[in-house]
Amino acid sequence: MYYYLHGIVTLHNKSSAVIECQGVGYDFLCSNIDDFPIGEVMFVYIYHYQKEDGNYFIGFKTLDEKNVFSSLVSVKGIGTKLALSILANSNIETLKEAIKQSDTKYFEKIPGIGKKSAIQIILDLKGKINDYVLDVYSNNKNKETARQALKKLGFTDTKITVAFAQITDENCSEQEYIKKALKILSSYGK
Repeated sequence: MYYYLHGIVTLHNKSSAVIECQGVGYDFLCSNIDDFPIGEVMFVYIYHYQKEDGNYFIGFKTLDEKNVFSSLVSVKGIGTKLALSILANSNIETLKEAIKQSDTKYFEKIPGIGKKSAIQIILDLKGKINDYVLDVYSNNKNKETARQALKKLGFTDTKITVAFAQITDENCSEQEYIKKALKILSSYGK
């Protein structure tokens, strides 16, 4: 199962981009091509679509966007293309608020969504779409102090979370978390 790709964006197509990871170019569909500037080194969160009519990646700039997409495609009648259209025409926070407030008119303004689909999205997702976080911000004081120190050094939450996910020892001191994370992060850059 693919979770994310880390590399440099090298190419844009009509509705997809290519990210090169260790010499291999991965093509992925996306809702907004401008989120993936050519030449940018970045993480792309991946949803792997595999059905009899196709096998491809869908890429997202944030984990939250990926999770909202996964929720949307779980709704009856909402396929990958329509879910991408919803994301292309929406702001994630506004979309979540529309679901929370049962605002069918918001969804009806999106191309391809009628009243019936708008109602179905709200019925299926109300109370289920949460604010996804990149990491379980635990009660581990050393880990969180190390996170803040790494952020002051210029690393993003996403990269810090990826580094922390690779540190299996939960009993590290603040300095040990920083040292281990820096070793991992040095291969990614800021």
